[in-house]
Amino acid sequence: MKIDQHDYKEMKKGMTKVTAVVYKMQNRGTDVGMPYIYNPLISKFPADIAVALIRGIHHDNGKSDLTGLSITEGITR
Repeated sequence: MKIDQHDYKEMKKGMTKVTAVVYKMQNRGTDVGMPYIYNPLISKFPADIAVALIRGIHHDNGKSDLTGLSITEGITR
């Protein structure tokens, strides 16, 4: 799965595909909150967005959660 590194609209389409895959995995019983699941997906985004996604995953309680993430959290423009 490829995520466009420069075009925000294409990046958003890529995020939609990633989200669909994550939900399918979750529905099949995969613990999508594990680093070996989300790290390869997040690494496909530009660094500034990847950092924001990682922050969005890790909540104060230390539990990982991929649901409800948005690439707009990482846009600083």
